[in-house]
Amino acid sequence: MTKSEIQQELARLGEMYEKIQEDDNKICENYKPEFLGKYSIGTNQRRSWNISIDSDDTWTTKGDFIEITEWSNGEGWDVHIESKNMSGAIQLHFTHLNALLKLLMEAGAINDDMLLNRDHED
Repeated sequence: MTKSEIQQELARLGEMYEKIQEDDNKICENYKPEFLGKYSIGTNQRRSWNISIDSDDTWTTKGDFIEITEWSNGEGWDVHIESKNMSGAIQLHFTHLNALLKLLMEAGAINDDMLLNRDHED
């Protein structure tokens, strides 16, 4: 391969990568968990994200809270859950998280329609 051919291939792969990133982000950015009702999402400098329930709903209570914090080495997550009926924490290496997600998908708890908001009305 010539230098020019390699540069063209790199440009083509870069465009493909950008398209994949755009497509992936659209799913995650647009997903709205129907069971949460009204909620707010916050972040902080520790690279953590949380959902705090702002009002009572069928399956949630005002003040319920879930926070995930990325490990400092980037290899996993701490998950902390506080709700009226339970409180707990779990640490998940990224391999465990991937396995858990696969199991939830196999069990039908997570599916394409859910992730693409096909089950929701805006």
